[in-house]
Amino acid sequence: MKALLFLLLITTSNVAFSQIANLETVRNFWDTNIMEIIRLEKDKIIEHTNYPVEGSWGYILELEGEAETWTTEDFNAGIPFLFNEELRSALRSKSYNDLVHFKNDNGELEFILQVTTITSTEDGDFESSTFLYFKKFEGVWKLFKMEYAG
Repeated sequence: MKALLFLLLITTSNVAFSQIANLETVRNFWDTNIMEIIRLEKDKIIEHTNYPVEGSWGYILELEGEAETWTTEDFNAGIPFLFNEELRSALRSKSYNDLVHFKNDNGELEFILQVTTITSTEDGDFESSTFLYFKKFEGVWKLFKMEYAG
């Protein structure tokens, strides 16, 4: 239920927060950070990631232990799996209009992008969502958190 409420908040808040960032900022962010993921430019993704990456990304890589034990090396080695073709294909169908942007409690602008994928198995279709969180660190947009639902 908590995940469903979060998904509802993310999808409806796009309209509510649509005027916080100007169009040029949003487009420049998309053309840099998101396009690097779509093209799977590992070096650029690493350059535009703030470590340690928060969130549940390590479970996708089947890492042992708690999130606090997951390392920069784990994340970097896992980039092809975290940003697999299924996720990148779903990203290709999105645009900068799909970004949710808001100011956090510290007044910093953040972007969140929800990417929903459907995996077909013998037991049926399985829907899951990946949430990518970005904000500026020393003036550069960086991925700082990855969460999963579904």
